[in-house]
Amino acid sequence: MWLVSTRSLGCHSDPHKMLVKHRDSNGCWRVSSWDTFFEASTDGRITVFYIHGNRTDPGADIQQGWAAHDAMMRYGSPEPVRFVIWSWPSSQIRGPIKDVRVKAARTAVDSRFLAWTMAGIPAKTPTSVVGFSYGARIATGALHLLGGGKLLGRRLETPKVATEDAAKNHRSLRVVLLAGALNNYWLNPHAFHGRALSQTDQMYITVNPLDNVLKRYRLVTPHANPQALGFTGLACPRLLGDARERIQVRNVCSIVGREHSNIDIWRSSLAKDIQRYAFWLPVR
Repeated sequence: MWLVSTRSLGCHSDPHKMLVKHRDSNGCWRVSSWDTFFEASTDGRITVFYIHGNRTDPGADIQQGWAAHDAMMRYGSPEPVRFVIWSWPSSQIRGPIKDVRVKAARTAVDSRFLAWTMAGIPAKTPTSVVGFSYGARIATGALHLLGGGKLLGRRLETPKVATEDAAKNHRSLRVVLLAGALNNYWLNPHAFHGRALSQTDQMYITVNPLDNVLKRYRLVTPHANPQALGFTGLACPRLLGDARERIQVRNVCSIVGREHSNIDIWRSSLAKDIQRYAFWLPVR
């Protein structure tokens, strides 16, 4: 188990300054280094990134990560898994609308940090990312950057510690988007995260048209009235071409109801579906 935290970093911080910790055999969290993190990526084991949503305080990020880890591990793993909890500055700030807009802007910053981290992992290493709510938005933004796209006017800076394999070879990731708080058309070609699917082996998307938070997603961007991917599903999936065949969309309203929470997902049989994607098991 690893923890990568960007909570202390500003928008233009050096990615090397992200805090990285490793949980040792005694259950203690130890500050580690990027050299150690990337070196541990070369043993071939599956690497799973879990990204929490908004309004998650320090401590709760680890609790949510453990809940996701334990739910998937209930169904076993074909081989050892390296599980990485991605912690970003999501503690609630004053003013509910200000909160969601500030955090929406922050997701692009963390997409850059996440893409930088993934670029340092050998392309041959099976890697997956599970993102909840704004965590899903961070995930697709990172994939867009890995695919050569731009965010905030910038392309990905490959970490100096990245191996030659990671820097030059195409990678393909498994992706799980739970209650995705991103615009429902952003995965379309030439859209804001339009390069994300070029880096995707398989993608699993949950949709809930009853979600009491995502139904107000239009407030994130004034005057644009966007709808959330996790609320409506894909906009114009025919535009995705052959990439559509690599995407599975699951309506989960009968499982989670109106709650914008992944707790019920981890307690349900959906955890088995997610495990198959995250652990690179057959999904078709």
